[in-house]
Amino acid sequence: MNSDFYFGQNALPYLLATGAILLGFMIHAVIFRVLKKAASRTYAPLEQAFAGKASRPGRLLIILLLVEISFAIVPPHTVVYEPLFHILGLLWVVVLAWLFSKILPITEIVILARLEKAGAEDIIKRKVMTQFDVFKRIVYFLIIIIALATMLMTFEGAQKIGMSILASAGVAGIVVGMSAKNTLSTVFSGIQFAITQPIRLDDVVIVENEWGRIEEITLTYVVVRIWDERRLIVPIDHFLSKPFQNWTRNQTEIMGTAFIHADYTVPVEIIRQEAQRIVSEEGKELWDGRYCGLQVTDTSPDSVELRVLVTASDAAKCWDLRCLIRENLIDFMQRNHPDALPKRRRIEL
Repeated sequence: MNSDFYFGQNALPYLLATGAILLGFMIHAVIFRVLKKAASRTYAPLEQAFAGKASRPGRLLIILLLVEISFAIVPPHTVVYEPLFHILGLLWVVVLAWLFSKILPITEIVILARLEKAGAEDIIKRKVMTQFDVFKRIVYFLIIIIALATMLMTFEGAQKIGMSILASAGVAGIVVGMSAKNTLSTVFSGIQFAITQPIRLDDVVIVENEWGRIEEITLTYVVVRIWDERRLIVPIDHFLSKPFQNWTRNQTEIMGTAFIHADYTVPVEIIRQEAQRIVSEEGKELWDGRYCGLQVTDTSPDSVELRVLVTASDAAKCWDLRCLIRENLIDFMQRNHPDALPKRRRIEL
């Protein structure tokens, strides 16, 4: 009789904790189901982001809170009390670090949604995305370091190790600093890069004579997606120490040129009118309507150089428009003015 009573008394805290865990699953399911339905009806970015990003850490937070309450009502046996609450303390550190790591993605989604709703320009949106991308990496790193340090400090042995490390930090810091100065310099360059922002995500750049778009920015390197789908990995300090071209730094609009070589007999005004027709009719999906002009920009003993200058809303459309102009002008000259095509002249002495 006494043994049954003793067993029941010792099992009661764990039965209550098991019930708290099941109750936590049910409460989480109800809360986040209601939140997702409300977000789907109102299309509110904050509710949608929170329901998607904070669901899993929120479940663990609710369960831990209910388990703590159950142990406060019916404490476990003194033998397991200390190690059990030590494990719960470690879990609290994990769940709080997990929740903090979700704050930045939720904030990013909300800000970008508001920018989208306000009709912000593409450059502003890409600027925010770039800042968040670099800033998130720094914050994630700090969260991991702080969480690990907090968990280690809960162990008595680890505290002693930490004290000995702090005592020798002067010498160790010099050694580490000397051996990792290039890495640290690159990391600081990444932080400076996030502040100054010489490039942003999806910017069109020319680096190392390669044309491409910025695909990824980290603290140590930048990934450039080249036009032929190759990836160019560039150290981040390259953009701070060497010149490069950024075609979309302040705006995406760009001017482009298409050169045509022709004979001296070419009817320039007719070719100018045809270039205008090609751009306004066949290239209307690519041309932004700002400018289109043709000029004779150079001469040689055998030919003249015609330059068509056009504008487009971005670099990709400008490239396609330039190619379209070349192809159609060559075809027009072949069909209507074959004598105006460039030809070699024999100079008799």
